[in-house]
Amino acid sequence: MKLIKGWWLPDTDTHFEHYIKDGGYQTVHRNTILNHIVMNKHTLKNCIDVGSHVGFWSKDFTKIFKHVYAFDPISDVRECYEKNITKDNYTLYPYGVGSEEKTIKVSYYPEETGNTHASEQGNLEIQVKRLDSFDINNIDYIKIDAEGYEIEVVKGAQKIIERDKPFIHIEAKKKVMVKQNITMNAIDELFKGINYKQVLSVKSELLYAPNEIVQL
Repeated sequence: MKLIKGWWLPDTDTHFEHYIKDGGYQTVHRNTILNHIVMNKHTLKNCIDVGSHVGFWSKDFTKIFKHVYAFDPISDVRECYEKNITKDNYTLYPYGVGSEEKTIKVSYYPEETGNTHASEQGNLEIQVKRLDSFDINNIDYIKIDAEGYEIEVVKGAQKIIERDKPFIHIEAKKKVMVKQNITMNAIDELFKGINYKQVLSVKSELLYAPNEIVQL
């Protein structure tokens, strides 16, 4: 691994190296979304980071949440995560996350490690688990960056969502949605079905909240 302006990255990754050298990665996105959550949740407990990568978001999460449950199936980025996160209030799991427990293929690009996505023609096999299969409680916020697998992640977290009613944040990049044949209508219908509404949009980062919070 290599150290770029305070961030550990896999040696092969050039994509995120460019962003870091250019001033940081998604700093404005993080600040906007986390400020909204802090303003609407007076007491923050735990959060889930699906697609935690090297910890770009988790580093801030560990500062404001009691515990962070992070998930990433790629060993190279997990090693960097554990170097980047200096606090000890996290648990890092070596799994992908979805709606059922199974093994799937993903396309993994060493030079662009954040672009790992599910694909039948993938070059790597990973194990997928449901969030509801873990003993995780008191969740105030779920961040999902799963490169087109976001809907499946939400489907596999119905127990947590119904019980804790967390804010849910997904990344919805247009190029990823087109590649994975996902529409905004499908995403909106999913959240409508669990009584959630979109409350914030920062470029491709979308934040949803339970209807009862929106109406307060």
